[in-house]
Amino acid sequence: MNCRVLSILASLAAAGCMTVRPVLAPTSFIPQRSPELVWVTHESGEVIPIARPSIRGDTLHGHWVGTSEPVTVALPQVRAIYARQPARARTAFFIAGAGALVGFIAWRASQIGGPPSGCVFDPRSGWNCPPEGRRAR
Repeated sequence: MNCRVLSILASLAAAGCMTVRPVLAPTSFIPQRSPELVWVTHESGEVIPIARPSIRGDTLHGHWVGTSEPVTVALPQVRAIYARQPARARTAFFIAGAGALVGFIAWRASQIGGPPSGCVFDPRSGWNCPPEGRRAR
């Protein structure tokens, strides 16, 4: 495999280890994790995607997704905030599955026997091996 394929697979695996979940403590999560994007559920039920969020006082600041237009939402008017966060269980299952796959491949490779010593392969007749007493060691 070339490096491009491996990097694509690694990116997909890393993306699979993330999930969108509710932010339990937005006043500490947003400054510490600096998420690129959060989804805010306003008390009216409207969902507002906010890019580059920050918190100042009791207000969430950011920009409308895809624009540079600023948006602010008072935290007391927020019903919930969602953000991409690590999926610990999914990551653990991925690592365990990858380890099991590598282990299986290693075990299977050790079970495949090569040709006997001194044998030569002829495509027309198959393996040609010297008599038992004359094999190279």
